[in-house]
Amino acid sequence: MELRRLLEGIEIKKLSGDPLQEIKGIAYHSKRVEEGFLFVAIRGLEFDGHQFTEEAVERGAKAVLLEEGREAPDRTTIFVPNSRHALAKVASNFFRDPSSEVSLAGITGTNGKTTTAYLLESILKKAGCSVGVIGTINYRYGQKVISASNTTPESLDLQRMLREMVNEGVSHVIMEVSSHGLDLDRVWGCQFDHAIFTNFTSDHLDYHKTLEHYFRSKRRLFAEFLRQSNKPRRFAVINSDDPQGEEMVKGIDLPVIRYGIGRSSDVAADQMVFTFDGLSCRLKTPRGDCSVRSTLVGRYNLYNILAAAATAIGMDIPLKTIKDGVEALGGVSGRFEKVDNREGIHVIVDYAHTHDALERVLLGIR
Repeated sequence: MELRRLLEGIEIKKLSGDPLQEIKGIAYHSKRVEEGFLFVAIRGLEFDGHQFTEEAVERGAKAVLLEEGREAPDRTTIFVPNSRHALAKVASNFFRDPSSEVSLAGITGTNGKTTTAYLLESILKKAGCSVGVIGTINYRYGQKVISASNTTPESLDLQRMLREMVNEGVSHVIMEVSSHGLDLDRVWGCQFDHAIFTNFTSDHLDYHKTLEHYFRSKRRLFAEFLRQSNKPRRFAVINSDDPQGEEMVKGIDLPVIRYGIGRSSDVAADQMVFTFDGLSCRLKTPRGDCSVRSTLVGRYNLYNILAAAATAIGMDIPLKTIKDGVEALGGVSGRFEKVDNREGIHVIVDYAHTHDALERVLLGIR
């Protein structure tokens, strides 16, 4: 692809060299540069890509994109205000804007993203959709399963994967969108159809430093990425029982579906029964009510079920299909995962990594 086409939609401070040259690929890691590539220098948590520009040139980069530094000798050099924004847009351009060709749902929140993604995947599959999932445990579509290095991949890897999903016939993609991924602009350039909020408690303060910054990062999914998406039928889904739910969608001027156990929610639950073997409830929706049983354990998993069901309601999936999808999910690896043993004792493996998550698991056991 011509360099000038790759740079469409990017704010450029200065460009020296040939914008008409053909670019064969893109890399943000100098060791992945091949002959004819564009190297984009981004700042990571441990290393700054600007320090490896010379290595990228030695490996064959025809052009380099930087925020600062010197022009690369005999190479086209592009200076931009924000190289992470530029990387995301360049990647989207190179892979021909793949998120515009699928229905893309983003899930954010402190806890529950993974289970909600599995539930929504199960519902969509029952509806006959071809589904791809990008999340904490793995990235999967068709017969392919890839171990996850990050909950939300770097923008170049994300856009490549979305294009592969489109090429494989995937129609719906569910993405867990982490606070890191949002703050580091990994989903910049993604066209979201739906954004789902699970809950908000303290986490990742080693990175965010303050709860305010952590919250602002989460809110970007709604206030920026969903709001600015070009998709025609966008909507948000929020946990109305969480104190931060309404703040997440404040001012976005888009339809909002609210879920919770309270009666004021659009999608709610009553007649709830919780046991060590699962839960049951009556699901109340604008499309009618139905009884649901699940092997998922605890009140917190009921919220995950409600989040997935509310999203499916917004996508016009029939209530019977939603029920079938929820009940078809047997469990999620590492999420209240029961370990069989000969001792007759209950052994559970759970990812619970925050005070709030651990408390919810222990309450579920009790």
